[in-house]
Parts: sequence; structure tokens; C-alpha cells
Amino acid sequence: MRALLLLGQRSTETVEMRWADLDLHGATPAWTIPGDFRKGDRLHVIPLSPFFVGILEALPRTSERVFHGVYEANAERDWWGDVRARAMAGGAQHFTKHDLRRTCATDCAKLGAAPWIVSRILGHAITEGTVAVTGTYNRYAGFPEMASALNAWSAHVQELVGGGR
Repeated sequence: MRALLLLGQRSTETVEMRWADLDLHGATPAWTIPGDFRKGDRLHVIPLSPFFVGILEALPRTSERVFHGVYEANAERDWWGDVRARAMAGGAQHFTKHDLRRTCATDCAKLGAAPWIVSRILGHAITEGTVAVTGTYNRYAGFPEMASALNAWSAHVQELVGGGR
């Protein structure tokens, strides 16, 4: 759930996260999502905040997959059913995994990220506010801007939860 909230990626992609696709110690830590695991079959690189790197480093490495044993097919049994039930008990009228992605996107924008950066974070083929042909010519991914937006979002979440994990 933390990965979905902090990174804004699709749950189907996130549950397939592999240790081999993570660079936790680079200048800007990142997760490279291979096209095999993504909608549209396009490689996508997501910068990781120090807060999220700390979460990952605390996890045991018992498998090639970070979230070993959690699969989209059985997510309801594994973990999501409990999370959703708690949200509904807390007064939510509707709550899905996609709401975590939406929250990340919305709050990155609220914290100052440009619409095209939010689109890049989400991994959209065509970024908001551009015409389709722009993506053919403009290959700049905005990685530093994505890192800044996700770091601000992560710091905001960390502040909301009192610095805890």
C-alpha cells in the first residue's frame, strides 16, 4: 500500500517490483519498470524518495520480487481486502487501489509539480497539456523534476504520519 501511495504506479506493475530493477544507492535512487510489466509495454523509470528507500531497505530479500507472495490475482485475499475494509469502516464511501495512484498524482500537483511531470510520474504515453505528436519529438523524461515532485510528496506523507513507516 505504501508503494502504491508514494510512487503512484499501477498496482499490477507494483506487485511485480523486483530487487534487480531497483537502484537504491545511485545519485537518485530509482526503480526501472521493464516494459514486460507495464501497460503499453514501455520501460518506465521512477525516482525513489529517501523515505521509500528506507521502507525498501527494511524489507527482507526472500525472493527476486520485493513483494513476494503478493500477486494482483490474489491481492484481495493477500492484503487489499483488509485495507479496503478499514478505509470503509473509517467512513470512506468508495476506496480502490487506484485511489492511491490518484492521491499521489493530485497531491504532487498540489505541491507544485507541473501537469506534464505528474503525467510522467504516472507513466502516461501522452503528457497532459501536449498534443500527441509532441511525444514523438520531445524525449525529455523530466527525471529530476519527477524526483523533486515525488520527494516533496513523500516528505508530506511522512509529516502526516509523524515520520513513521
